[in-house]
Amino acid sequence: MLPFRILTNLSGSSLLLRRILSGDLPAIEVLVNRAFNTEDLGKEVSTYLRELLRTNANARVADTNSNQSVISEYWVLIDPDSKHIIGLTGLYRLRWAWSRSYWLGWFALDPDLHGKGIGTKLLEITMATAKGYGAAHLKVETMFGGASEEFYKKNGFELEGKLKDHYGDNYDAAVLSRSLEDISPIAPED
Repeated sequence: MLPFRILTNLSGSSLLLRRILSGDLPAIEVLVNRAFNTEDLGKEVSTYLRELLRTNANARVADTNSNQSVISEYWVLIDPDSKHIIGLTGLYRLRWAWSRSYWLGWFALDPDLHGKGIGTKLLEITMATAKGYGAAHLKVETMFGGASEEFYKKNGFELEGKLKDHYGDNYDAAVLSRSLEDISPIAPED
């Protein structure tokens, strides 16, 4: 992926997508808490991303020479007018798994922007990036039966399995997968 990309939403407005920086972490924490309607998940996500940045592990997810067991790459979506971070997306690959099997990392969009096509556009560019890196399919783990599961299904993902009590008693996870065969790839950065 280029250092940044311009996305155009349904209303014709431009949005900026770029790799995460350490200065983004406080805003990412707020975004995740709002997107997931929680008070503590954002801190966990920003701690995880801080460690990726600290260890220089936010590398190209397609890096076949990496010694990391989980190879991750994350981007933020920015409204160029307000300069606010309004979205987060990422990809990761498990080094011990098939090299063409990618996972969608933390994916969040400001709830005020739901229903405007921005989340779908962000997911599309993330899938195109994965395809550009050589992915054959993309998987995601999310809350079973929730709105996010329906969002992914609307965008071509199919349920592969259910992880019972994955998030706690009576809080199951859904694992969904989507072929990237119909996705046009975005060429990775040089």
